Amino acid sequence: MATARQSLMQRFVPTNIGFGSITREEFIQRHVTEFANELYNPHPEEPQAILIINGTYSYIFKSMNFCVLRQTYSRHKGRHLTKPALIVGPDGHIVDVQDPHFADARNNDAAMPRDDLGIEDGPIRHWIRAGGHFLVDRAYRDIEDLFEELGLRYYRFAFLEAGERQLSTQDANQSRIVTKMRRVVEARNGHIKSTCKFLKQMMQIQHIPHLGDFYRIAGAMINRYHPPIIMQGADAQFARRMLD
Repeated sequence: MATARQSLMQRFVPTNIGFGSITREEFIQRHVTEFANELYNPHPEEPQAILIINGTYSYIFKSMNFCVLRQTYSRHKGRHLTKPALIVGPDGHIVDVQDPHFADARNNDAAMPRDDLGIEDGPIRHWIRAGGHFLVDRAYRDIEDLFEELGLRYYRFAFLEAGERQLSTQDANQSRIVTKMRRVVEARNGHIKSTCKFLKQMMQIQHIPHLGDFYRIAGAMINRYHPPIIMQGADAQFARRMLD
């Protein structure tokens, strides 16, 4: 199994997934749909990279190492797990898979992109440049300052303010606009685990160091052989109707 994994990681994965497998210009041309460009880009005449980030869970058995045992316990889920995250384009193309993080309070969802975006000479920083657009969930509010510092535009769900019982019309509409495309990354999370059923099972501890490789192999298979996710009737005209 180790030999097969190493062979796939050397030959198959680098050409089908990762920021080195596709240029920013190729991604915009091939994977940014006109619907997403019109909906999220304030200047649709100049298409920009639009990326959707979302984490998923890989449940694991308990470790005999007490430190690892604590770091992998999620109070939110009440189980032991690690958290990989997918970075996906509007048509479901998996740009990259972020390495699994621990599940404790120091490794919330915002810690994953902060680790990658914070590396000045990292591949993601060179790839996105200023002007990229990110669709994220509420957990990423902790790195809004980093998005703004890098000149990145981000969209997330709105929060209820203190004393409010429901969102304002503007906030509710903004949340619906974010939800419209975030279903794509949720679908790809499901495709990865249905394509590679090994990732759907409880992980043995000895597999955890290679879990990121397994996700990248599954993501590369989807990019290579699965069709893109196309929403029926979702075009630039429909995006303008939503914005109106």
